[in-house]
Amino acid sequence: PYPTNGLLTFDMCMVTAPIQHIILRDVQGREIMRVEPTQAPSRVQLDLSRYAKGIYLMEVQVQGYAAYYTKVLRE
Repeated sequence: PYPTNGLLTFDMCMVTAPIQHIILRDVQGREIMRVEPTQAPSRVQLDLSRYAKGIYLMEVQVQGYAAYYTKVLRE
């Protein structure tokens, strides 16, 4: 899992297609955050500081690519 104290940054400089969405789910699978950028940013920063410490599941969907799934550890 990716550890974070609150801020999580995605550097998308190698991907030229826009991000469709980023979804953060708790361990029960409930969606707790959804980000849908209106532009094609090269960097996306998420503030997870308001969420409890623990493990979260994250989905990043980039247009034209398979979704990327990973775990995030909020410390």
